[in-house]
Amino acid sequence: MSEKKNLAHVVDPLGIRLVAVDPSGSGNVFGAQPLNLQFGEEFEITPELLDRNRDRLGRTWLELDEAGQTDAFGSVRFRRGPATPDVAARVRELRREALLERRRDLIAGSTAARRADAATGYLAQLDAELAALDAEGQNS
Repeated sequence: MSEKKNLAHVVDPLGIRLVAVDPSGSGNVFGAQPLNLQFGEEFEITPELLDRNRDRLGRTWLELDEAGQTDAFGSVRFRRGPATPDVAARVRELRREALLERRRDLIAGSTAARRADAATGYLAQLDAELAALDAEGQNS
C-alpha cells in the first residue's frame, strides 16, 4: 500500500464537501461525485482533487494555508498532516453526545417508539455503542 504524501484532516465541525475525481477516469465533470468528509477525517490532496475543485479563475481553497482559510471563510476548515490525538478525542466526544441524545429521545419518545425499541433492541445497541466509546476513550 502506498503512503499518502499530501495528507490533510478536516477540522471544521460541520465537515467539508469536495468534488471527487470521476471514478470512470473519463475526465467528465458530470461524472464526478461529491465527497463529504466529516470532522477528524483524513484525506489526501492529490493533483486530481485540486483540479476538480478549482473555480473559473483557476483557484482552489485546498491550496490555502490556515491563515488563508481564516481570511476566506472566517475559520480553518482543514489542516495539513495526519489527524492528531486531540482531534480523535474530539470526534469521540461528539459521537458520545450524539449517542446520548438519541438515547434520551428514545426514552422520552412515544409509546410507538418504545414498542419499536422492544422489537429491535435499539436502546441496548445504543448502550453498547456508548460503553465501547467510553472504553476506547479510557484506552487512549
